Amino acid sequence: MPSFTFSFFVFFFCYLFFFFFYSYFVFFFQAEDGIRDFCLSRGLGDVYKRQRIGVTAKWIWTIYLGLTITEIILLVAGGMNFFDSVCHSLTTTATGGYSTKQNSIAAFNSPYIEYIITLFMFLAGINFTLLYLLFLKGNFKRLFQNTELHWYLGTVGFFTLFTTVTLIFTSPFSIEESFRKAIFQVVSLQTTTGFISADYMTWVPVLWTLMCIIMLFGACAGSTTGGIKCIRIAIMSRVSKNEFKHIIHPNAILPVRINRQVISSTTKSAAVSYTHLRAHETGRNLVCRLLLEKKKNNTKKKKK
Repeated sequence: MPSFTFSFFVFFFCYLFFFFFYSYFVFFFQAEDGIRDFCLSRGLGDVYKRQRIGVTAKWIWTIYLGLTITEIILLVAGGMNFFDSVCHSLTTTATGGYSTKQNSIAAFNSPYIEYIITLFMFLAGINFTLLYLLFLKGNFKRLFQNTELHWYLGTVGFFTLFTTVTLIFTSPFSIEESFRKAIFQVVSLQTTTGFISADYMTWVPVLWTLMCIIMLFGACAGSTTGGIKCIRIAIMSRVSKNEFKHIIHPNAILPVRINRQVISSTTKSAAVSYTHLRAHETGRNLVCRLLLEKKKNNTKKKKK
């Protein structure tokens, strides 16, 4: 059984993740005087334009803390002890991925726990504007009209389906287990949380590449996740589509619309530039990682 000192430091780091990301949100909105561009799903936008930062912080705290407490209750109900439930819930909603176990979520070997954590990782990847509309306003119509949410749901669904089918034909997993392992890894990587329920490096090489692409995509802007973010991917796809149309109709004026609003050329340029920068950076890092792995393997072979 771990000592009190060890348990204290584990809890401290989990709380640090939670508190850091909460503080990040408060600072993020305060720096912008409470005004966000709702069209681009960058924050809590027109939900509370020019509200005091104290009111903003309370709304964020209500959603953030509510998700965390709900997850703690569900994990305890699934057989996880209270300490592990608290620590994992704190780092799930903060998308920090810090676990009390060396094997992460795989150590619990529980389908129920995997599904619960998958659900809350997915919710943590949604823009907090949309969570506000869902939980505090009950505005389902506006929620499901959001362009970024469509892309988030679509990418998670596509990557999960592809991974599930591949695992069914290339691994000893059953259909249910293939789906469970696939959706957990996809959501964990796309939200940049980092929990694992299986060692995906033992899967077929095509899935290694897919996992890297998933990490690059990211979830929604206005959440605690990393990556390029789905809203920029959406803008990139529509800009690319318009460029192909310009080849056929050179004089056509083709605006890019997000959430039924035309976005400015400055916003388009910023999104395209950032996406290219992150893609090149990720590509460079992958090449360096592959070269290091190759060098490591060659060194092992020479020693043998």
